[in-house]
Amino acid sequence: MIQFNYNSTFIKKLINKATAIVFLGFLVVPGLSSYAQVKSKDKLLDGKTYQVTFTEQGKKKAEPAADEIVFRTDKINSNYMLKENNFTASAYTTTADSTSGSLVITFNSDSKNADNDQLKWSGTVMGENIEGKAVMSDKKGKVKKEYTFTGKLKIYKKK
Repeated sequence: MIQFNYNSTFIKKLINKATAIVFLGFLVVPGLSSYAQVKSKDKLLDGKTYQVTFTEQGKKKAEPAADEIVFRTDKINSNYMLKENNFTASAYTTTADSTSGSLVITFNSDSKNADNDQLKWSGTVMGENIEGKAVMSDKKGKVKKEYTFTGKLKIYKKK
């Protein structure tokens, strides 16, 4: 029968190393899983403003309306949509595709106004150009208005 002398220096060092490895494992593993779950904020369009022209579809003599689409703090906003249809800024999502050689950013957003109308934004940004549509539906899903828009990135001049 083999007997161990637990007072030996070798055994004490071995136990200390094993304890340290287990302790570090508890620190590192939860840290890795927490990091993997953290979602980074979408910054592809954040802080950008586009000068656009909205055109209502389906009208015989639709007057184009000049406006700005603003992407700020992970929300899309348009003064025209606020003024005409009471839609405030809403959260948006983006996807990026560079397989064609240049970066194409696609964005989407859904929002509701106080009347429970829905506004669905969809569009693409290619370089400094933006285009897309905004479709307004009633609470049952029936399309009330549809707008297309095109425009360019607003460049602020330094003073």
